[in-house]
Amino acid sequence: MLFPKDDHSMMAVFTSPQEAERVAHLAPFVVAMSGSQLLLHCPATQDLVVNPGSNLGFDIEPAGIAKFRTERVP
Repeated sequence: MLFPKDDHSMMAVFTSPQEAERVAHLAPFVVAMSGSQLLLHCPATQDLVVNPGSNLGFDIEPAGIAKFRTERVP
C-alpha cells in the first residue's frame, strides 16, 4: 500500500497485523516478514512509513535502508 507524501510515495508497513487493521478496508491482505527481510528486499529507492497514522509510526528514507544494508551483520 502506497501513501502520498510531498512529491513521492511511501510504502506502508506495519509492526503487527493489529496495526494493519486500520487500513484493512483498502488492503485486506497482509504478508508477514521480519524487519530485516523487509529492509533487505524492498527497493533501495523506496521510502517506508511504519505504522502510518499511529503514535508508534515513523518514516524510513532510502538512505536509512541503505545504511541498514551496509551495517548489517550476517
